[in-house]
Amino acid sequence: CYYIPSKNGDDSNDGLTPETAWATFDKFHAMKDTLEPGDAVLMERGSTWRVYKDLPMLTGVAYGAYGQGPKPCLMGSDRNYANPEFWHKTSTKNVWYCEYPRDARAVGNIVFNLNQYVGWKCRGKDKIAKDLDFYDDRIGKTVYLYFSEGNPGEYFDDIEFCLRFTFISCWDDKTHDVRIDNLCVKYNSGGCFATATGGNHDISITNCEISFMGGDFLGDDVTKCARGGNGIGMWADQKNIFIKNNWIYHGYDAGISPQGSPYMINEDMQVIDNLIEYCTWSYEAWVSPNYGKFIRHIFKGNIMRFAGYGWAATQRPAPQWTSHYNGFQRHQADCWVDCLYEDNILDISSWYLVAWNWTDGPREHPGFKVRNNTFYQKENDNHRAMKFGFHEIYAGTIKTAYCQADLEEAVKCFDPEPKLVKWFPKEYK
Repeated sequence: CYYIPSKNGDDSNDGLTPETAWATFDKFHAMKDTLEPGDAVLMERGSTWRVYKDLPMLTGVAYGAYGQGPKPCLMGSDRNYANPEFWHKTSTKNVWYCEYPRDARAVGNIVFNLNQYVGWKCRGKDKIAKDLDFYDDRIGKTVYLYFSEGNPGEYFDDIEFCLRFTFISCWDDKTHDVRIDNLCVKYNSGGCFATATGGNHDISITNCEISFMGGDFLGDDVTKCARGGNGIGMWADQKNIFIKNNWIYHGYDAGISPQGSPYMINEDMQVIDNLIEYCTWSYEAWVSPNYGKFIRHIFKGNIMRFAGYGWAATQRPAPQWTSHYNGFQRHQADCWVDCLYEDNILDISSWYLVAWNWTDGPREHPGFKVRNNTFYQKENDNHRAMKFGFHEIYAGTIKTAYCQADLEEAVKCFDPEPKLVKWFPKEYK
């Protein structure tokens, strides 16, 4: 075991005991090629680090906590930018600029006063026009922020730049047998935990707190392109994945998302007892229906709340995709083999509770048993409840709800055996 505290460490130490612990993650990066299966990197409870470079997943290595107190916290902002010396006036009224590290990739989001306010990312410096609008000049490594109350560093007590990277990630097809447990990660504009190339297996992520992730442009910031960022994301083939008892909230994209290439096979994955709040999608799972498969996939006991009510929803160009469960591709029923979705709670979405997509409307999905889930929905202006179909042009694919009976009818297209269905009219407080 190698130990990393936030204080009283020294990178010249061997790191093998709490008394001879390392001081920074620089030593971990330097040692990563010598870590072996069976090793563990343990972070001190009650400690906080500011990191903005990927920490690699390594085969057979565990990442966790030691000591007493709150979960060790990794923050994807290199410093607190609430310092008036960091901010400078521009020639444009109410526009301030602030530089960030030259070796950072980008700033995808800004969080003010410990989650009280969130910035609005714009595609050009000429687009910022109201308070907390900002533009990130990736080349110049400079943020331009519109703020009419004066120097932002004087006005706010805390300003966090959410930098673009992934906290713990894997970019090869060989890494396996990885454990991540009891960590808190927040404020980054990439994903938080990611396996991105396929071929990975036997990975568990448990008891973690994951928040304020995503928001950076996936391409450049001039041409039309998507913004992304999942709490826990998997791309291409994965096997034996275990995700349990995590709290994931305020993500630009999905809380948890297995997705990928046309030929992806996601096999033996369990997503159990997680709390997912204020994401655009609580859970997003999709693959090409012609070739890809989800096999023995269990999604059980999860609580999903307030999809589309987080910071990202109003910034998205297409908020109408919001849902607790989302499958983008057509004919999702053909992708599932011996899978189970049960005992979950889907608690209010700004648009749909479920977006389950077939071009020809709802039909049986024999490879995906859905039962005993609880559905709450509050009436909204668009009256959306459930979505079945890739586009609205297909007749009968949108299930609206104006009352309790409508919601019950819509839900049964997805879950024929719900535990509870509850409708809240607009006037309900």
